[in-house]
Amino acid sequence: MNRTFDRFRSPPVLALGFRPFFLLAALFAVVSMVIWGSVLAAHGPALGPLWHGHEMLFGYAGAVIAGFVLTAASNWTGRSTLTGSALAAIVLVWVAARIVVPMSVVPDGVKAALCAGFYVFLALGVGRPIIATRGRRNYGVVLVLLAFAVLELYFWLMPVIRSRVLVATLMFVMVMIAVIGGRVIPAFTRNATSGLNVRSGGQWRDRIAIASLVAFGVFVLCPASPSWLLAAFAAIGAVTHALRMQGWGAAATARRPILWVLHLAYLFLPVGLGLYAALYFGAAVPPWVPLHVLAVGVLGIMTLGMMTRVSLGHTGRVITAGRLTTLSYLLLVAALISRGFGGWLEGSGWKVAMIAAAGLWTLAFLVFLVVYVRVLMEPRPDGRPG
Repeated sequence: MNRTFDRFRSPPVLALGFRPFFLLAALFAVVSMVIWGSVLAAHGPALGPLWHGHEMLFGYAGAVIAGFVLTAASNWTGRSTLTGSALAAIVLVWVAARIVVPMSVVPDGVKAALCAGFYVFLALGVGRPIIATRGRRNYGVVLVLLAFAVLELYFWLMPVIRSRVLVATLMFVMVMIAVIGGRVIPAFTRNATSGLNVRSGGQWRDRIAIASLVAFGVFVLCPASPSWLLAAFAAIGAVTHALRMQGWGAAATARRPILWVLHLAYLFLPVGLGLYAALYFGAAVPPWVPLHVLAVGVLGIMTLGMMTRVSLGHTGRVITAGRLTTLSYLLLVAALISRGFGGWLEGSGWKVAMIAAAGLWTLAFLVFLVVYVRVLMEPRPDGRPG
C-alpha cells in the first residue's frame, strides 16, 4: 500500500532508475569535462588526472550503470527495483559523492564510505529481486557492483596505487559492458533486421573473454605483476572479444545508427586491449592511448548508445536515432579520434588534441540533453508506468 502511494506521489523522473541516472550522467559528463578542459587549458581548479579518472569511471560510468541495471533488473525478474523515495535516496548518495570527492577538507575515510556505500546500496537494490527470483544468470552483475565498492575503498584508503586502481576499475567497467553487450547487441540486431541470422557467440569465447578482463583488472592492482602476464591477458582478451563479435550481424546495421553505435563501441574493446598488449609487450605505445580507446571508445560511445536506446524504449517511443542523436554519436567518435591519435603528438599538439577531445565530448552530451531531457522528465506518452 505504501509503495503504491509512493509511486503515485513520485514525479515521473523517479519512476524507473534510468530516468534520474541517465539525466545526471549526461549533466555530469558535460560539467566534469568542462572543468577538466579548463584544467588542461590552465584556467581551472587545482584538480588532477586522478580526479578526472575517478569521476569518469566511478561518477559518470557509475550513474549510467546504475540507471541501466536498476531498469534491466526489473525486466529480468518481473519485480520492481528502486523507485520513488528509495530511488531518490540513492540518487542523493551519488550526488553527495560527486560533491565531496574534490573537497580536500573531507577526510578520505568519509569519501571512501560515501563512494563505496553508493555501490553497496546499488547492489542491494539490484540484488534483492535477482536473489528473490533465483536469477543465477544475473548474480555476476551483483558481484561486479560489489567489486566497484571494493575498488572505491582501495582508491581512497591506498593512495599509493590509485592510478592502478583506476585501470583495474576500467577493466571491471569493461566486464559489465561485455556481459550486458554480449546479451543485448546480437538480440537488438536480430530483432531489428528481418531474416538476419545472428548468433550470440560461443560460450567458451564468452567465458574466456570476460575472464581475461577480470584477470587483467586483478593483476594490474599488484605492482609486482610482470608486464608479460598483463600483456598475455590483454592479448587473449583482444582475440576472444573480436571472435565474440563474429556473427553479430554488424554489417547489416550500417543504415541504423541506433544499432551501429553499439557494434562500433564494442569493436573498440578488442582494439583497446590489443593496444594494451602491445604496450606491455614493450611497443612504443603511450599508456594513455589504450586507456582512452577503452574509456572514450567503449565506455563513452556504448553508454551514450545505450542511454538513447533505453530512454526511447522504456518511455514508449519509437526506437530510432534521429539526426541529432546520430550527431551526438559522431561527435563522440570524433572525440575518440582526437584523444587517441593525440597521444602520439609531440610538443603542444597533445594538449590541443586533449582540449579538442574534451570539447567534442561535451558537445555530444549537450546534444543528448537537448533531445532527451523532456523524454526523461515527462510521463510516458502511452500512459503506462515507467
